[in-house]
Amino acid sequence: MRNPTADILKGLAVVFMIQVHIMEQFATAELYNSWIGQLSLFIGGPLCAPIFMGVMGYFMVSPKHNYWYFIKRGTSLFGIGIGLNIIRSLNLFASSYNHLIDINHLFYIFGIDILQLAGLSLFIFGLLQKAFKSKVLLYFTLAIILVIIEPIISSFAPINESSAYLFAIIGGTYEWSYFPILPWFSYILLGYCFRLLIEKNNLPKEIYSKTFFLFSIPIIIGLIITMPYASSIAHNLYGKGGYYHHGILFFVWELLFAAIYIYYLNYIIIRYFKTIKGIQWIGENVTIIYIVQWIIIGNLATILFLSQNAIQWLIWTIAIILASVLITWGILKIPKKKESLNY
Repeated sequence: MRNPTADILKGLAVVFMIQVHIMEQFATAELYNSWIGQLSLFIGGPLCAPIFMGVMGYFMVSPKHNYWYFIKRGTSLFGIGIGLNIIRSLNLFASSYNHLIDINHLFYIFGIDILQLAGLSLFIFGLLQKAFKSKVLLYFTLAIILVIIEPIISSFAPINESSAYLFAIIGGTYEWSYFPILPWFSYILLGYCFRLLIEKNNLPKEIYSKTFFLFSIPIIIGLIITMPYASSIAHNLYGKGGYYHHGILFFVWELLFAAIYIYYLNYIIIRYFKTIKGIQWIGENVTIIYIVQWIIIGNLATILFLSQNAIQWLIWTIAIILASVLITWGILKIPKKKESLNY
């Protein structure tokens, strides 16, 4: 059976991700640096990729998931990610071919995005599972170590441009390395740890104790006080210590934020809604929607790059979300024998 909260978390994450992709690609510099831009990047930062990767790790606990499953699935997702890079850049490549723009094609083909991260993480996880079994402490320790060593690994410089594209898979501050293994794989590991703890200790899936509620109050206050710090990281995408290449301090902030966000979202859903059908459906089909929205945004970006004001950004956001949902619905209606792409 599907977990409604997990699907809603993924559904919200991809919707938030669409609006931030449009902000990054379409918005004028004035809009990007305004309070609207900062809010957009915050919503598209802590509420998106970390949550998505944590949920992915949570669902890796399954007797059906053996070593070869992770290898095959990981290879497939990585290949789909590279294919998506090419398809979403077709308009850009055509402009380059017609000498309208000068670009480095490798930058766009081998960029490390979420699908590549998911594929590589599955591949690595298949190996780890054989070594670590179900030992929570080993996974947790590795997750912390990977975040701590991220700035150290990223400080090394590849010997040439070709090796840079391989190195960008692991870390570094390259502009084409959006989601390298360091630090993003750690979120998957911690999601997996959380699920193992629930399974091993037979904990209930929903915990609404007064103790947790009281304990959450100082955390919420601390998060509010430190919100300007988190917002500055989310608004700094590419640089050292920025969102894509953050270190242990933001990692800890994100974990606390995610714990509060998931706990209270789960509480509200179960108590008042049971489920939110539309968002849950988006979450169930998150991979297809993610691919569709990037194909649309990526090819439109060649035309609209950094040119849209706030009203235009809002219109494009609504239009592309609706288009992505409708196209996904159409794809799912095509009769075929398929294995679900989604986590």
